[in-house]
Amino acid sequence: PIAYRSLFFKHVWRFIGNVASKEELNRNHAIAVSGGLDSMTLLWFVHRLHQEGKIGPVRAIFVNHHTRSTQKNDRDVVANFCRELE
Repeated sequence: PIAYRSLFFKHVWRFIGNVASKEELNRNHAIAVSGGLDSMTLLWFVHRLHQEGKIGPVRAIFVNHHTRSTQKNDRDVVANFCRELE
């Protein structure tokens, strides 16, 4: 729901503001992405922050933890998601 998304953004942005300086936020960022829900949500979130001009450019780096049998296709899922986000 949109209401939860808004609360999520506010909560995480407040946390980021407490741990990172403006100079750090304006730099390039690399996000380790495995294709799981957690890392895909993080990638989507930081991409939105970049779109809003709150942080510098974002790059995804795929990481295969070899913890799930279905993970072999996750690289393609992450690559397609990144193409969709441009």
